[in-house]
Amino acid sequence: MVCRWDFCFSKGSVVEHLDGHTDIIHKQLYSDWLPWGMKRRDLLLRRYWRREDDGTYVILYHSVFHKKCPHQKGYVRACLKSGGYVISPANMGKQSVVKHMLAI
Repeated sequence: MVCRWDFCFSKGSVVEHLDGHTDIIHKQLYSDWLPWGMKRRDLLLRRYWRREDDGTYVILYHSVFHKKCPHQKGYVRACLKSGGYVISPANMGKQSVVKHMLAI
């Protein structure tokens, strides 16, 4: 899993594919953007996505527990109650509008 647009993302992996639209993913974040002395963070998330008829993508996340991904040494497991993105085409598909939702 590579993320070029998220400066906080260090590395990640897909823990389990649940179906064609749902995965359990593990993300580790860089500590550079955290306040000094704060431990590194990781997240274990259930990710769901769908594509709407107009080309809009909806991507939803929430924290989960999974036996294949226990807590990692040196990391504090962050908890995301709910979050995600709505990515809509704009300017006849030449651009996108991204809305980010987050509940922590």
